[in-house]
Amino acid sequence: MFANEKNKHSNDMKAEMYKILLDVENGNLTPEQAQTELLGLFSVTHRTSPNTYVGDGMKSCKLGLYEVFWKSGGSSIASIGNMHNGVRWVAPTNWTSESDPTGRLDDKMVDSIERIVLLYGG
Repeated sequence: MFANEKNKHSNDMKAEMYKILLDVENGNLTPEQAQTELLGLFSVTHRTSPNTYVGDGMKSCKLGLYEVFWKSGGSSIASIGNMHNGVRWVAPTNWTSESDPTGRLDDKMVDSIERIVLLYGG
């Protein structure tokens, strides 16, 4: 990355951090929500990585271990695999359902996810 590109990225990041802190001060975000936003900014893998999937792209992602960023806030480490019919399933490590420990990676599930980032697999 060239020096001025790196500085631009750094300044953009600082501006985003400042906006989040102002939102807390103005009561638009709770400290917990701000923490989630800040963690999103500092995610190990940047949002534009080729290992990042958003929207319908999640339905055809590689099989593996992912960090799932929820639109409601927070993230989960999850395994994503295939059902017998080719439909993807997701199994977060920090929640399950009584009826099914996995969830179908269908439109409803995709709508609740901001992005997924491949950690291991493929």
